[in-house]
Amino acid sequence: MEVVNGCPLIDCKLGMNLISELEHESGVSLARAAMVRGILQQPELVTKFPNLDPTVLLMVLLKREYPDLPDSICRKIAPSTQEVQGDQLPWNRRQRRQILRARRVVVHLYSGPDQKTWKKLEDAHTVVICVDKLINPKMDMMNDQVMLFLMKLAMKGSLHGLIGGPPCRSVSACRYAEDGGPKPVRSEAEPYGLSTLSPAQLEKVEEDVTLLFRMMLLYSIAEHYKVGWCEKVLFALEQPQDPREYRSNQDVQRHGYMSIWRMAAWKSFAAKYGFRHTSFEQGTYGHVKPKPTTAAHNIRWFG
Repeated sequence: MEVVNGCPLIDCKLGMNLISELEHESGVSLARAAMVRGILQQPELVTKFPNLDPTVLLMVLLKREYPDLPDSICRKIAPSTQEVQGDQLPWNRRQRRQILRARRVVVHLYSGPDQKTWKKLEDAHTVVICVDKLINPKMDMMNDQVMLFLMKLAMKGSLHGLIGGPPCRSVSACRYAEDGGPKPVRSEAEPYGLSTLSPAQLEKVEEDVTLLFRMMLLYSIAEHYKVGWCEKVLFALEQPQDPREYRSNQDVQRHGYMSIWRMAAWKSFAAKYGFRHTSFEQGTYGHVKPKPTTAAHNIRWFG
């Protein structure tokens, strides 16, 4: 590759190969989406295709569980690959071996840069995994390899705890402050992105939604495959508290506000697994600003 007038130029043959790969990926995505729609309309098709792409089956599961989930987000939640490639993961071979051999694993998604605090929970039978791009750029939950590795870990029955706080930038009450900052991008009527958004804005919203649903999917798999001696997989999800719970009726009627806690998909998920919701104000516990927060969880001694 060479740079001419500040623009990178690549060999014509390489360029054509890249275009071909992109077109192939696009075609595969469209074919998968069409297959999902067909199976949802005619469930008996599953028996006619015993070697169905696992990604298609996972998308079918997601659409059945959350009917209002847009196809574009559904495709992002389900990993597009079926084999884990070790060199694409943020953990070296020794670390992967330790994780896979552990009797129990606790995963903290979107953990921030601090691993030491959580690593203190480790013992001879327990491994704690913190996942955040601030720790390692490869620790990206949008990375299909990372997601697939964690899914396979859950299917082993060793994932016994899942905690995290997915990005809340697209549902923050600050978007309604009318102070010249970012405007609302989601609403109760359009929880997966306003129809007026630009492609770039919609991409960010769909990434936020994908990160939330990937955490939900991991929990569902872990709970389904948990070993007999594990009573339940511990779960805790942190997000902003619903403004309707602490703001005045006049303010709520004026702005509406968006909250994941009122999404049909979330309410269905929470009801299925019997989660409790505990709200608190982080400023009281040392946060630099007042921050009304809610944690959905199944931890007896919490809240």
